[in-house]
Amino acid sequence: MESNIEQREKETVKAERLIDEAVLKFQRWLESLAVVPTIKALNDKMTSIVEMECKKTLSGMKHLTKEDMEAIHRMTQAIASRTIHDPIRFLRNTGCHRDDSLYLNVTRQLFNLGGSDEE
Repeated sequence: MESNIEQREKETVKAERLIDEAVLKFQRWLESLAVVPTIKALNDKMTSIVEMECKKTLSGMKHLTKEDMEAIHRMTQAIASRTIHDPIRFLRNTGCHRDDSLYLNVTRQLFNLGGSDEE
């Protein structure tokens, strides 16, 4: 009888550990959702800048072939993506001991995200 009770207690401890781990994993996932709007806004802004600058620049370069224009457009997209890659990676790398809202606010201010005075 005691052996059965001890076995159940051990299984209870294992189950509680699994539940605790699942809860922690869920909390990390839930907290990571807070960065999504900022990352989306940053991507949208960079895409908008690329489109605007390519359109402006390429409109005066009629001598280029369609392939050349597409290559320039791909290059500017790649530059923009690489420029924001590290900030996005940093934002996604949430840590247990940091205040993510601080970094999100700083990012939004540095890149002027969500503001009406875009240049």
